[in-house]
Order: sequence, then structure tokens, then C-alpha cells
Amino acid sequence: MATGIKPKDVWAACDALLLAGERPTIERVRRQLGRGSPNTVSPLLDDWYHHLGGRLKDPGAFGVPPDVPEPVRQAARHFWEVAQAEARRDVDQRVFDERLREAMAAAVANVEAEKERAAIADAAAFEAAGKAVRLQAELARRDAALAEARQRIDELSRELSDRTGL
Repeated sequence: MATGIKPKDVWAACDALLLAGERPTIERVRRQLGRGSPNTVSPLLDDWYHHLGGRLKDPGAFGVPPDVPEPVRQAARHFWEVAQAEARRDVDQRVFDERLREAMAAAVANVEAEKERAAIADAAAFEAAGKAVRLQAELARRDAALAEARQRIDELSRELSDRTGL
């Protein structure tokens, strides 16, 4: 191995690349380190990949190294808590927005259904009003016919009385 390139340097470079969303490769690790030959980096990179699964299972594997000063740890913890709170608020807002969209869609569907029911009720009321007008006209016609029949009966009754003398 070349002097100055240590496994922990390669592992730190690989971790940094992975956390940045890049796949660690020999060239990317060398670029991250600023030095190292491919023959030196390659077996250390293989070793990093070999141990990565076990490290992912261990929640403390990507924790803060023990030599980081306490104020830096506190600042990192604070930033992490703020980031989590922001993420929760963002998720809560998206959930709220989705629920609001669903409620609005349900309300619009309800309004449309009520409009349809109202139109049906209006049509029924219009039909009933027309029927009522027709029935009132029929009733008036029959009342007139009845009055005419009563008048005719009265006339016939008087005529009968006049003829019979009763």
C-alpha cells in the first residue's frame, strides 16, 4: 500500500460519496481523497463494499465519531432535529392537502347530487302545479255544469208544479 492512504480514509470517502447520492468507484474515491493509486484504492473499496451490509444493519455505524467536539455534536443534533421537524411538517402539510382535496371533491360531488335532486324536484313541482291548474279548471267546469243542472232542475220542478198545481 502507498504511504498516506489508509482504510479509514477510503471508508470515509466512500461514506461521503454514498451520502452525497453517488456510487463509490475507484475514480470517485481517488477524486474525493485527492490522491491514491487505483491499485491501492481498489482492494480498500472492495473491503468497504464487503462490510457495508453489516454497517447498514448497525444504527450507530454512521454515527458521529468520538473525537468530534461536543459543541459540534450539539449543533449537528440541533440541525438534525430541525430537519426532522421540517420533514414532519412537510408530510403533515401534504397529508392535510390531500385530505382537503378529498373533502373538496366529496363536497363538489355532494353539491352536484343535490343540484340534480333539486332539478328533479323542480320538474315534479312544475308538473304538479300544471296538474293542479288542470284540476282546478276541471273543477270549475264541473261546478258550472252542476250549477246549470241545478238551475235546470229548479226550472223543471217549477214547470212540473205549474202543470200539476202542486
